[in-house]
Parts: sequence; structure tokens; C-alpha cells
Amino acid sequence: MSQEVMQAMQHWINQIVMGEGLCPFARTSILNNHFAMQMSQADSFEGAYQDFLGGLQHFASDHGEHLESAALVVPYALGDFDEYLECLGACEQAIEDAGLSGEVQLASFHPQYVFDGNEVDDHANWTNRAPYPVFHYLREGPMAAALKRFPKPEMIPERNMAHFRGKSKEEIQKLFSFSSTY
Repeated sequence: MSQEVMQAMQHWINQIVMGEGLCPFARTSILNNHFAMQMSQADSFEGAYQDFLGGLQHFASDHGEHLESAALVVPYALGDFDEYLECLGACEQAIEDAGLSGEVQLASFHPQYVFDGNEVDDHANWTNRAPYPVFHYLREGPMAAALKRFPKPEMIPERNMAHFRGKSKEEIQKLFSFSSTY
């Protein structure tokens, strides 16, 4: 990965994902080296999609022996959020077509992420904002096991949204000041 991309992603993982407690199983997965991050060199929708398929094949072939989750960072393509969502839909279909539904889940992050039905300036959108477009492969077995240890796991998205809605604009700007993509 380029130094700039790697630094921004590491900061985001450490300060936002783990530091703000957005994902209850991220810390364990990362600290136990069961997480991998790759950077796509693609500069187009098709290239990003092909890189996703390659990453999915690698992730699925691991069978959970080493990887519980993996992130494909796409810094040179899919900057437009609508194009990203279109690619995300194709990626989710690829998981289904590969017969991996129920085994692999996909989480999505983008610098311009806006939840359906939210206003662009709703602070809740920051729960899924990352310095670059990201497709995050998650193995459902370890994730389900981790969620059993978390009280009311079905409330995680709402808890995260409330957490960011409780922050001022200045607090959010400070949290995300490490990246020029915001």
C-alpha cells in the first residue's frame, strides 16, 4: 500500500473503528492477526470489481484458518458514492453467486457514506465513513461468536449512530482530521 493510504487507513482503524468502539470484534481480530488489508490499484469500476472478486476468492479459500475479516481499500476508483453503491451491489451479488451467503458478509465504507433516508449532514453517516472506499469481508462464524458476548448486538448500528449524533461538528472534524479525503 502507498504510505499515505496505509497511514490514513491505520489511523481510521485505530482511532475510529476501535477507538470509538464501533465494532465489538475488530480489536480481537486485528490484535490476533486475523485481519488483512489490501489496496486495489484499480482506477475504474470494472477494475475495482475484479479486485473484489480476487479478494473474495482469497478470503473464501482461507476457510477461516487465518482470516476472520479482510478489507479491500479502493483509493483510485469509486470516489463517487453512487458508483460505489452500484459496485457494492455487484459485489454482494458475487458473494451470493459464489454460494458464500451465510459464510461471508460484506460491510461497506466510503468517504461520502450516507445512509438511505439520512440527510447528508447527519452525523450518523460518519459511522460508515472511511478515508477511501472500502469493501470489508467478514466471516460470519467468528462474527456471530463475538456478537454472543456483546449485549444486544442488534442495537450496534443504532448505538453507533447515536454515538456520532452526540458529537459536535468540531469533534467529528477533529476525529477525522487525519485524512484529506473528507
